[in-house]
Amino acid sequence: MNLSPLSWDTDHIQLNQAIRAGSYGIPDAAKASRYPIRLMRYWYMFHLLLEEQQRLGRPLRVCEIGVDSGQMLAYLRSSLKVMKRDQVIYDRWYAVDVRVQEAALRAAGYTEFITANVENDQFTIPDGFDVVIALHVLEHLSQPELAIRRIAMSLRSGALVIGGHPVTPEFFRRRREKRLRARAKPTPGHFPHVSVFSPTRVVQMAERSGCKVDFMSGAFCFRSGGFFAENYPAWFRFNAWFGAMFPSWPGELYWAIRHA
Repeated sequence: MNLSPLSWDTDHIQLNQAIRAGSYGIPDAAKASRYPIRLMRYWYMFHLLLEEQQRLGRPLRVCEIGVDSGQMLAYLRSSLKVMKRDQVIYDRWYAVDVRVQEAALRAAGYTEFITANVENDQFTIPDGFDVVIALHVLEHLSQPELAIRRIAMSLRSGALVIGGHPVTPEFFRRRREKRLRARAKPTPGHFPHVSVFSPTRVVQMAERSGCKVDFMSGAFCFRSGGFFAENYPAWFRFNAWFGAMFPSWPGELYWAIRHA
């Protein structure tokens, strides 16, 4: 149980309009809410990055795997602006994806790009990164443990991997994964969910890659775009509390694992 998110800032969420104004795949109903639960995924990563930057006392070197159209960095930059925080959080931010949307990523603030597939046997990333982000990526991979191991092999001791994905109780995980894989129909440019995670699987995945879990929390009890309660910070915080208390609840799970 990790209750540290209950102290994290939420005021910036209602003021963070940049990510809602862009074409980032956020449903219109969620864009209209002041505190959309949909943005929790970026909120968790944002604060984990802030905490790591404060711990190191210098700008971070960041590598993001599976960037899509750049939602994460757009959220971070917009949030820092509305929070009026002028410190430099990062000085390098690589974008890694199987299909790099360079124009969209440059607009979001990315400057360096690598076209690569984390499921490829030859996958590697440059060394020297402080944080690697794998946000809503692993559930699309058929061998997520192998992917984390490949990432960890490219990292120095003490480096952090942060990420998140949907979550399922451990006793139901394998059955659900089998069903997903039976129904999955990959098409060009579309990668369906084929892997299912529980907190137990994340811990084992970390340990088998030479890492330890620094942070883990569930994310929400209930999410529905446009739900009236998403206009109130208390609902956002309740969902953060609920996720911390019941991380296996079928919502989402966010974590940070550190290379030993």
